[in-house]
Amino acid sequence: MRRLAASPAFFRDRLRPVAAADEARTARLIADLDGEDFAAREKAVAELERLGETAAPACGKALGKQPSAEVRRRLEALLRKYERAAWEITPERLRTARALEALELSGTAEARRVLEKLAGGAEGAWLSEEARAALRRLER
Repeated sequence: MRRLAASPAFFRDRLRPVAAADEARTARLIADLDGEDFAAREKAVAELERLGETAAPACGKALGKQPSAEVRRRLEALLRKYERAAWEITPERLRTARALEALELSGTAEARRVLEKLAGGAEGAWLSEEARAALRRLER
């Protein structure tokens, strides 16, 4: 860990911010949840699942607009799935968490630049939020 912390430039090209979901596409998929065609509704759910945590903010907003019971049920299920996935420890997430820890431990200007780049990712994404938290801790 100390070797990694001593080389924050190592992460500059290896870590990428999470890209935000296309808002128009996400809105169309959410609208499709209330469509007449069952297959289209199922396809929309599958696509929203594939988008993962990047679609969570749009799903939350849509839920706040008092949708139909069917759409509410589907949105709530998607949000529960996103929440469970946020706690899932995968090998990739563990590697990324260790990289964030090394950057925070480093605390150099280069490490801050990498963290700032990651913090600029999609709103609500695990990586974006963790990078923001690391930056806040470094400011203390």
